[in-house]
Amino acid sequence: MDLIQLLKQSELGQIFKFKLHKQEIKKEVENRLSIFGKKNDVEYKFVPLIAEESEKENWSILQIEYGFVEYVNTEKQILHIISNTSNELFQKYDKEFLKKGDYVSFRQYSKTIKDEKRIIPIQITMCDKSTAIRNFKNRIVVVDDVNDSKKLFHFVLGKGLLTGIAFFSDTEIRPDVGEFLKVYFSVKKDKTGKKKLVPMLFEKTDETDKALQKTISGELEIKDGGFAFVDDCYVSKKTLEQFYIVNDCFVSAKAVYTGEGDKWKVYEIEKI
Repeated sequence: MDLIQLLKQSELGQIFKFKLHKQEIKKEVENRLSIFGKKNDVEYKFVPLIAEESEKENWSILQIEYGFVEYVNTEKQILHIISNTSNELFQKYDKEFLKKGDYVSFRQYSKTIKDEKRIIPIQITMCDKSTAIRNFKNRIVVVDDVNDSKKLFHFVLGKGLLTGIAFFSDTEIRPDVGEFLKVYFSVKKDKTGKKKLVPMLFEKTDETDKALQKTISGELEIKDGGFAFVDDCYVSKKTLEQFYIVNDCFVSAKAVYTGEGDKWKVYEIEKI
């Protein structure tokens, strides 16, 4: 059967075996450094010569991905999925078997629509939560603040990296400031285009990261306003009261990185 005729009779997702010709295309382009004149640039084009149908199931050569349903637009019948590779995916659906918070597995392919590259999820099915989460990125983080009144804690991935907030309602873990946790997460953009970390799961861990926590010693100086500094690390009034520090003194202290520039804050103090 003619190659073009064979492809015309194919269906979406069908898998073929191709024999290809690799064609080398040389182009002369301007060099960024104009003093060197033009340079040769090589591109490759693959030309299909022979194709035959494969016995593989439709879409089966595409890797299985995982994600969770961030929301469902029932009016427009659109699923919004955050993938384990932090892609935001949209897909039409005709059955209301998925809801916000469900974890899913799927395959995906890319397609250019109106000069924009889009990732299209297909074969979306509900998935066990623990299986899906283990396929998300994970990292050791440090807790730099706990707010019991607001029922949340704040954590830091590392210098120059994202920070995040976890609500007590989303995890059973109640950490202390300075404690390390393992977090499984994805990253999405908010309405302003700023990246936001979305935690999936927290686990206790014995692993640590020296870039996020340190022990210091030096002269503690109390400032007007009731806070203090030691070795350029901030000490809150609450921490001073917790460890009964009422005047300047020499101390040993533990500090945690706050995720802002070079700012550190002390969470444990011992007079020396």
